[in-house]
Amino acid sequence: MENGQARAPLELAEALILVTRGSDKELAIELRNRLLLPMDQILAKVKGESVKAKAARIGVSRQTFYGWKNNENRPTPKQARKLAMVTRISAEKIMGRRR
Repeated sequence: MENGQARAPLELAEALILVTRGSDKELAIELRNRLLLPMDQILAKVKGESVKAKAARIGVSRQTFYGWKNNENRPTPKQARKLAMVTRISAEKIMGRRR
């Protein structure tokens, strides 16, 4: 993917932040933050030889791990705290809530 194509979703999220208010603005900020730190980058920091080992290290099933890796969902606050301990990335960033 070309750099311009990769930036398009981020630029769209930034534009949404500028034109929305209230809860819609909060969602746009969360979207931007998730684009800045995708789950596959977070999960790459988990030590382990296999998905099974990585999932066991953070206390989730392989299905949950794959769901995160494929950006189908994000960790719950409890899961994010555990993942934060393993990766040293803040739970807020893992949940896509803050810069």
